Amino acid sequence: MCKGVAKMGMELVLKIILVSSVLIQEVSAQETSVAMPDCPQKCGDVTIHYPFGIGRNCSLDWRIQISCNDNFTPPKPFLNYSNLEVVNISVLEGTIEVKNPVFKDCSNRGLAQRVVFVYKPFRFSSTRNLFIAMGCNNLAVIKNLEGSNLGGCMSFCDQKTLTIDKRDCFGVKCCQAIVPPYFWNFTTSLRTTDDDKNLDDICKYAFIVNKKWFENLTDIYSVQLMKEVPAVLDWNLNLTDECYTLRPTNVSRNMSVCGTYATCHNLKCSCLKGYQGNPYLPHGCRGKILQ
Repeated sequence: MCKGVAKMGMELVLKIILVSSVLIQEVSAQETSVAMPDCPQKCGDVTIHYPFGIGRNCSLDWRIQISCNDNFTPPKPFLNYSNLEVVNISVLEGTIEVKNPVFKDCSNRGLAQRVVFVYKPFRFSSTRNLFIAMGCNNLAVIKNLEGSNLGGCMSFCDQKTLTIDKRDCFGVKCCQAIVPPYFWNFTTSLRTTDDDKNLDDICKYAFIVNKKWFENLTDIYSVQLMKEVPAVLDWNLNLTDECYTLRPTNVSRNMSVCGTYATCHNLKCSCLKGYQGNPYLPHGCRGKILQ
């Protein structure tokens, strides 16, 4: 009798331990996951944070799906509808960093460069980027698809120009301008403002670049050897006042996109005070006591 009770007691303890272990594993998985269940969390070296996602039904909205191109080693993630390579995703700041082309023209004919397409809900950040132009007597202009000028700057120099610091960009050989707000698709125009025949280098450059990245360069002219530079896009999912999605893919209409212990603020989800994590995941916000 006693042995039977003891055996039953031991079996009960083992079951409790087993169930507890499973629950701990599930909670741990929820805490460490950055993507929806059964969805890839990484493409190559880049972590894909929800509400972004790789493939169908892994993102909150079809417009922010990520395609993972495994023709590269390691694979590279791209925005589905603009084909810009993704470098980093920040859910908390509402930004995504991409590789943006460096425009170059050595023809001296003022040729328009190819168009860069960025579709809603993305736009080039006016606070985190700079428009940079390099080269002698270079008038660089940002244009929209209709050909209207949106901004730009002019860099100048001649044979008498003194050697300048490789970090300076204040007009001599390099100039900068702010990026216009609410800015999606664009092209650039590079043309000379003077006769460059007596100059050793007539090539001209222009690009939109991550402001922090550019300001941390020890030699800003190293960009002239690059095809792409990092740029920051802001993203806004066009949510309603209560953070309900208007164009759902894997959530029901009229359902809040914010997870547990998250709230809606400025049309974006954020974790409640005392919690941190990904506010878009169902259980992405975690209390500090669990960390």
